[in-house]
Amino acid sequence: MKYFLPFLLFILAAFTAPFAYADESNDITRNQLRAASMVGKGELVIENFIKNPDFGENFQKYLKSARAVVIIPKLFKGGFLIGGEKGTGIVLARNPNTGMWSYPIFYDFYSASIGLQIGFETSRHVLLVMTDRGLDSLLFDRFKLGGELQAAAGLRGKSLEASTTRNLNIDILSYSANSGAYVGANLEGSYLEINHELQNAYYGGRDISATDIIVKEIYTNIHADSLCDYIKEVSE
Repeated sequence: MKYFLPFLLFILAAFTAPFAYADESNDITRNQLRAASMVGKGELVIENFIKNPDFGENFQKYLKSARAVVIIPKLFKGGFLIGGEKGTGIVLARNPNTGMWSYPIFYDFYSASIGLQIGFETSRHVLLVMTDRGLDSLLFDRFKLGGELQAAAGLRGKSLEASTTRNLNIDILSYSANSGAYVGANLEGSYLEINHELQNAYYGGRDISATDIIVKEIYTNIHADSLCDYIKEVSE
Protein backbone atom coordinates (compact mmCIF):
# COMPACT_ATOMS: atom_id res chain seq x y z
CA MET A 1 0.00 0.00 0.00
CA LYS A 2 2.85 2.34 0.81
CA TYR A 3 4.06 2.08 -2.81
CA PHE A 4 0.62 2.66 -4.29
CA LEU A 5 0.46 6.45 -3.84
CA PRO A 6 3.90 7.19 -5.39
CA PHE A 7 3.02 4.85 -8.25
CA LEU A 8 -0.32 6.62 -8.77
CA LEU A 9 1.36 10.03 -8.78
CA PHE A 10 3.88 8.77 -11.33
CA ILE A 11 1.09 7.52 -13.60
CA LEU A 12 -0.81 10.81 -13.31
CA ALA A 13 2.31 12.86 -14.07
CA ALA A 14 3.12 10.72 -17.09
CA PHE A 15 -0.45 11.02 -18.35
CA THR A 16 -0.81 14.80 -17.90
CA ALA A 17 2.69 15.86 -19.07
CA PRO A 18 1.89 15.72 -22.81
CA PHE A 19 -1.21 17.86 -22.29
CA ALA A 20 0.74 20.43 -20.26
CA TYR A 21 3.40 20.55 -22.97
CA ALA A 22 0.72 20.93 -25.64
CA ASP A 23 -0.89 23.82 -23.76
CA GLU A 24 2.48 25.54 -23.39
CA SER A 25 3.22 25.04 -27.09
CA ASN A 26 -0.18 26.45 -28.03
CA ASP A 27 0.44 29.51 -25.84
CA ILE A 28 3.79 30.11 -27.54
CA THR A 29 2.23 29.77 -30.98
CA ARG A 30 -0.59 32.19 -30.11
CA ASN A 31 1.90 34.70 -28.75
CA GLN A 32 4.09 34.36 -31.85
CA LEU A 33 1.12 35.09 -34.09
CA ARG A 34 -0.03 37.99 -31.92
CA ALA A 35 3.46 39.51 -31.82
CA ALA A 36 3.92 39.13 -35.57
CA SER A 37 0.53 40.74 -36.20
CA MET A 38 1.45 43.70 -34.01
CA VAL A 39 4.73 44.25 -35.86
CA GLY A 40 2.92 44.00 -39.17
CA LYS A 41 0.42 46.67 -38.12
CA GLY A 42 3.19 48.98 -36.93
CA GLU A 43 4.21 50.05 -40.42
CA LEU A 44 0.59 50.77 -41.37
CA VAL A 45 0.06 52.90 -38.25
CA ILE A 46 3.14 55.04 -38.95
CA GLU A 47 2.16 55.43 -42.60
CA ASN A 48 -1.37 56.52 -41.67
CA PHE A 49 -0.10 59.03 -39.12
CA ILE A 50 2.30 60.60 -41.63
CA LYS A 51 -0.55 60.92 -44.14
CA ASN A 52 -2.99 62.33 -41.56
CA PRO A 53 -4.15 65.73 -42.88
CA ASP A 54 -4.42 67.22 -39.38
CA PHE A 55 -1.06 66.37 -37.85
CA GLY A 56 0.94 64.29 -40.34
CA GLU A 57 3.51 66.97 -41.21
CA ASN A 58 4.04 67.84 -37.55
CA PHE A 59 4.30 64.17 -36.62
CA GLN A 60 6.91 63.33 -39.25
CA LYS A 61 8.99 66.38 -38.32
CA TYR A 62 9.36 65.12 -34.76
CA LEU A 63 9.79 61.51 -35.86
CA LYS A 64 12.95 62.65 -37.67
CA SER A 65 14.54 63.73 -34.39
CA ALA A 66 12.99 61.10 -32.10
CA ARG A 67 15.23 58.74 -30.13
CA ALA A 68 12.55 56.03 -30.04
CA VAL A 69 8.98 55.40 -31.15
CA VAL A 70 6.19 53.58 -29.29
CA ILE A 71 3.46 52.19 -31.57
CA ILE A 72 0.18 51.04 -30.02
CA PRO A 73 -2.04 49.72 -32.86
CA LYS A 74 -5.13 49.52 -30.64
CA LEU A 75 -5.69 51.23 -27.29
CA PHE A 76 -8.92 50.49 -25.42
CA LYS A 77 -10.35 53.25 -23.25
CA GLY A 78 -13.53 53.09 -21.21
CA GLY A 79 -15.10 53.69 -17.87
CA PHE A 80 -17.98 54.74 -15.71
CA LEU A 81 -16.69 57.25 -13.13
CA ILE A 82 -13.57 55.06 -12.83
CA GLY A 83 -11.87 54.77 -16.20
CA GLY A 84 -8.87 53.11 -17.69
CA GLU A 85 -6.79 52.56 -20.79
CA LYS A 86 -5.17 49.32 -21.89
CA GLY A 87 -3.21 48.35 -24.95
CA THR A 88 -0.16 46.48 -26.17
CA GLY A 89 2.42 47.94 -28.49
CA ILE A 90 5.97 47.87 -29.76
CA VAL A 91 8.98 50.12 -29.22
CA LEU A 92 11.83 50.73 -31.66
CA ALA A 93 14.88 52.84 -30.79
CA ARG A 94 17.23 54.71 -33.10
CA ASN A 95 20.96 54.04 -32.97
CA PRO A 96 22.48 57.54 -32.77
CA ASN A 97 25.69 56.39 -34.48
CA THR A 98 24.25 54.51 -37.46
CA GLY A 99 20.74 55.93 -37.74
CA MET A 100 19.40 52.38 -37.87
CA TRP A 101 16.31 51.43 -35.86
CA SER A 102 16.31 48.54 -33.41
CA TYR A 103 14.16 45.45 -33.57
CA PRO A 104 10.92 45.87 -31.60
CA ILE A 105 10.37 45.51 -27.89
CA PHE A 106 6.87 44.55 -26.73
CA TYR A 107 5.18 46.65 -24.05
CA ASP A 108 1.80 46.80 -22.33
CA PHE A 109 0.39 50.29 -21.84
CA TYR A 110 -2.16 50.97 -19.12
CA SER A 111 -3.56 53.73 -16.93
CA ALA A 112 -6.45 54.42 -14.56
CA SER A 113 -8.35 57.59 -13.75
CA ILE A 114 -11.21 58.81 -11.55
CA GLY A 115 -13.69 61.47 -12.61
CA LEU A 116 -16.72 62.19 -14.75
CA GLN A 117 -16.29 59.75 -17.63
CA ILE A 118 -18.73 57.46 -19.37
CA GLY A 119 -18.20 55.49 -22.56
CA PHE A 120 -15.83 53.31 -24.50
CA GLU A 121 -13.53 53.86 -27.45
CA THR A 122 -10.54 52.40 -29.26
CA SER A 123 -7.78 54.35 -30.91
CA ARG A 124 -4.27 54.07 -32.29
CA HIS A 125 -1.43 55.82 -30.49
CA VAL A 126 2.17 56.65 -31.26
CA LEU A 127 4.52 58.07 -28.64
CA LEU A 128 7.66 59.82 -29.85
CA VAL A 129 10.50 59.59 -27.35
CA MET A 130 12.50 62.78 -27.84
CA THR A 131 15.25 62.65 -25.19
CA ASP A 132 17.99 60.36 -23.90
CA ARG A 133 16.24 60.39 -20.54
CA GLY A 134 13.09 59.02 -22.15
CA LEU A 135 15.06 56.39 -24.05
CA ASP A 136 16.88 55.28 -20.89
CA SER A 137 13.50 54.73 -19.20
CA LEU A 138 12.60 52.20 -21.88
CA LEU A 139 15.41 49.95 -20.69
CA PHE A 140 13.49 49.23 -17.47
CA ASP A 141 10.89 46.45 -17.35
CA ARG A 142 8.31 48.94 -16.09
CA PHE A 143 8.21 52.72 -15.86
CA LYS A 144 5.73 55.50 -15.22
CA LEU A 145 5.02 58.50 -17.41
CA GLY A 146 4.84 61.79 -15.56
CA GLY A 147 6.87 63.02 -12.64
CA GLU A 148 10.49 63.16 -13.78
CA LEU A 149 9.57 61.95 -17.26
CA GLN A 150 7.66 64.77 -18.97
CA ALA A 151 5.04 63.85 -21.57
CA ALA A 152 2.81 66.08 -23.69
CA ALA A 153 0.12 65.68 -26.33
CA GLY A 154 1.29 66.49 -29.82
CA LEU A 155 -0.45 69.43 -31.48
CA ARG A 156 -2.23 69.59 -34.79
CA GLY A 157 -0.94 71.61 -37.70
CA LYS A 158 2.38 73.44 -37.49
CA SER A 159 1.95 74.82 -33.99
CA LEU A 160 5.26 73.57 -32.61
CA GLU A 161 8.61 74.98 -33.65
CA ALA A 162 11.57 72.68 -34.03
CA SER A 163 13.11 73.61 -30.68
CA THR A 164 9.91 73.39 -28.63
CA THR A 165 10.48 69.97 -27.11
CA ARG A 166 13.97 70.96 -26.01
CA ASN A 167 12.88 74.32 -24.62
CA LEU A 168 10.00 72.80 -22.64
CA ASN A 169 12.04 69.76 -21.59
CA ILE A 170 9.48 67.37 -23.09
CA ASP A 171 10.59 63.75 -23.12
CA ILE A 172 7.64 62.19 -24.95
CA LEU A 173 5.10 63.48 -27.47
CA SER A 174 1.82 61.57 -27.77
CA TYR A 175 -0.16 61.33 -31.00
CA SER A 176 -3.43 59.52 -31.63
CA ALA A 177 -6.40 59.50 -33.98
CA ASN A 178 -8.59 61.29 -31.41
CA SER A 179 -10.41 64.43 -32.49
CA GLY A 180 -10.07 67.81 -30.79
CA ALA A 181 -7.47 70.52 -30.39
CA TYR A 182 -4.87 68.06 -29.17
CA VAL A 183 -3.83 64.83 -30.78
CA GLY A 184 -3.14 62.47 -27.90
CA ALA A 185 -4.01 61.30 -24.45
CA ASN A 186 -3.14 62.67 -21.05
CA LEU A 187 -0.24 60.39 -20.22
CA GLU A 188 0.22 61.49 -16.63
CA GLY A 189 0.26 58.41 -14.42
CA SER A 190 0.32 55.93 -17.31
CA TYR A 191 2.61 52.91 -17.26
CA LEU A 192 4.60 50.97 -19.82
CA GLU A 193 5.61 47.44 -18.88
CA ILE A 194 7.45 44.86 -20.97
CA ASN A 195 5.29 41.98 -22.16
CA HIS A 196 7.75 39.11 -21.72
CA GLU A 197 5.38 36.49 -23.11
CA LEU A 198 5.18 38.20 -26.50
CA GLN A 199 8.85 39.16 -26.46
CA ASN A 200 10.09 35.65 -25.65
CA ALA A 201 7.77 34.10 -28.23
CA TYR A 202 8.79 36.53 -30.99
CA TYR A 203 12.52 36.08 -30.49
CA GLY A 204 12.56 32.49 -29.27
CA GLY A 205 14.33 33.13 -25.99
CA ARG A 206 13.70 33.47 -22.26
CA ASP A 207 13.72 36.56 -20.05
CA ILE A 208 14.69 38.80 -22.97
CA SER A 209 15.20 42.38 -21.79
CA ALA A 210 15.02 45.69 -23.63
CA THR A 211 18.77 46.03 -23.18
CA ASP A 212 19.29 42.70 -24.97
CA ILE A 213 17.53 44.12 -28.03
CA ILE A 214 18.37 47.85 -28.07
CA VAL A 215 21.87 47.96 -26.57
CA LYS A 216 23.42 44.51 -26.94
CA GLU A 217 21.52 43.70 -30.17
CA ILE A 218 21.53 40.01 -29.28
CA TYR A 219 18.12 39.16 -30.72
CA THR A 220 16.78 39.76 -34.22
CA ASN A 221 13.81 38.67 -36.29
CA ILE A 222 13.82 39.19 -40.05
CA HIS A 223 10.03 39.52 -39.93
CA ALA A 224 10.55 43.04 -38.50
CA ASP A 225 13.08 44.15 -41.14
CA SER A 226 10.42 45.81 -43.26
CA LEU A 227 9.17 47.91 -40.32
CA CYS A 228 12.71 48.92 -39.28
CA ASP A 229 13.61 49.91 -42.84
CA TYR A 230 10.38 51.85 -43.33
CA ILE A 231 10.81 53.91 -40.15
CA LYS A 232 14.40 54.67 -41.13
CA GLU A 233 13.23 55.82 -44.57
CA VAL A 234 10.54 58.21 -43.30
CA SER A 235 12.63 59.56 -40.40
CA GLU A 236 15.73 60.61 -42.37
